[in-house]
Amino acid sequence: MTAQQDRIRYITEHYEQLQGLRVLPLSVPFALAAWWNLLPSMKPTVVSVQTVELALVAVALAASFPIRAYYRRRFGRVPALPWRSGVFPLVGYAALLILAEAIREVAGWQLPMPLVVMAILLVRLGLQAGGLRQHYVWIACACFVFMALGQWSVRPNVRAMELNLLVAGGLVTAAIGDDRLLRRALTGGYAT
Repeated sequence: MTAQQDRIRYITEHYEQLQGLRVLPLSVPFALAAWWNLLPSMKPTVVSVQTVELALVAVALAASFPIRAYYRRRFGRVPALPWRSGVFPLVGYAALLILAEAIREVAGWQLPMPLVVMAILLVRLGLQAGGLRQHYVWIACACFVFMALGQWSVRPNVRAMELNLLVAGGLVTAAIGDDRLLRRALTGGYAT
């Protein structure tokens, strides 16, 4: 199989996951949480912060449906293979992250094992299909920078802000990178 055929196969099999703009609204709650970490006086006083964040996550999830409809109108539908559902990897990755945190706690390690595991998974994803999704390698690098910054002594709200910015930035990078990849592939932007 040629590199071009490999790219086409990968994009076809991962069409639903490459609809990056569907993930973009999920960055908003994390960006807002980072803002509140930086300026705690800006936190809502009428309702709890968790209520606002949960509502924003619900809105972000609801927003993914019209965005999916946009992709279908613009590029059509590609039926997913039964074993290519995003649910199984998501559940597996979540279980792996929980296991990493359990191991870290039992072993008493200071190293944030879930973040290490996440960075490794992101590198793996970024290197698949000849590096088609190499923007995930950049997100993994940001995870390693975040871990390195953890060695410095900063206030807890600053560290929480850094984590929220890491998640928000990672989601934005993944969303835009996947969307660009899909658009280039479906509009003939890749040279053979």
